[in-house]
Amino acid sequence: MTDTDHHKKKPSRMTSVTMRLFQIFIVLCLFTGFLDLSYSGASLLKKWIDERETSPTVAAIPGSLQDVLTVRPLPSHYTPGMGYSLNEFTSPDVNIDTRGMRSNGTEPPAHPRATAYLFGASQPFGYALRDSQTMASHLERALGDVTVKNYSAPGQRVPTNILRWQEVIQWSGVPDFAIFTDAGLTVMNDCILGEERKHERRSSIIQYIYETLKKEKKTYYCEDSHTLDQSINHAVYEIQSMVNYARSQNTPFMIVMLPNTFISSTNTSNLPNTPESDRQDKIMRPAIARYLERLKSLNYPELVDLSHSLPTDQPYFLDRHGHMSGKGNQIVAEAIAAAIHERSW
Repeated sequence: MTDTDHHKKKPSRMTSVTMRLFQIFIVLCLFTGFLDLSYSGASLLKKWIDERETSPTVAAIPGSLQDVLTVRPLPSHYTPGMGYSLNEFTSPDVNIDTRGMRSNGTEPPAHPRATAYLFGASQPFGYALRDSQTMASHLERALGDVTVKNYSAPGQRVPTNILRWQEVIQWSGVPDFAIFTDAGLTVMNDCILGEERKHERRSSIIQYIYETLKKEKKTYYCEDSHTLDQSINHAVYEIQSMVNYARSQNTPFMIVMLPNTFISSTNTSNLPNTPESDRQDKIMRPAIARYLERLKSLNYPELVDLSHSLPTDQPYFLDRHGHMSGKGNQIVAEAIAAAIHERSW
């Protein structure tokens, strides 16, 4: 043993603690890195599984609140100006062609006198419903001699519907008439949905844990009169723009205001009440009422207000975002068919 070995200084307590903390830090970095990789992998696996649509496992009366599909994300692609458009998809209950048109689940009329295009968001698309229970499917049956092509898609707001119309006529031609639908999606998006989606976006497992523990109160942007006015002005301007563009196309059209859960007379007895849902109702019920009043004041003959068309004897909504059951779609579709017959289209 050398003199150097005898005189080598032992590490100080501070140095030992620092080294130990550094080692713990390295282990934590490796562990959280592994979690992030696992989180991403699990998310991709879940998405892959979710894209395989399955039929309901429990038999239910067709069109009832129980006759629903497991909600799964559908394959899509990004289109500039339009956001995400649906890809071709085939399953026993949900079928979408290469142009993003959803099937009606039945054979079209053998000798149709006209063809109609239906545009809108997740309501007319048929969120959580099989092809045969969508609004378009019920409308085609109610009309009897009109082919109804469903070019609706989840999240497809009014401006996107205009772009979608421009796109569709390039390959399918001009329809005999067009039906655009709205349930106040722009107002809902401005006031509550945008905030909900912001809280759903998480980049890592650590962010997920942090946001879960933090429990930060959501900020809804229509709780004061100024932001509410701005949201309503925004939504009304979109409708005005749609009417001006649609009139320039020289094709008969109507804009149907659909029912939603924020209509005061709506039966939502099947939906759970929470402090958050009560807060949303307090914001959105007067907001939607004011929006409909503003639209009525425009005196557009193309506007058809069916927001109060559902009976109050029973619930017809699957959730608080306004997605209707097959029976609810049938009732609304029959009211749309009546409005079409009144116009002799």
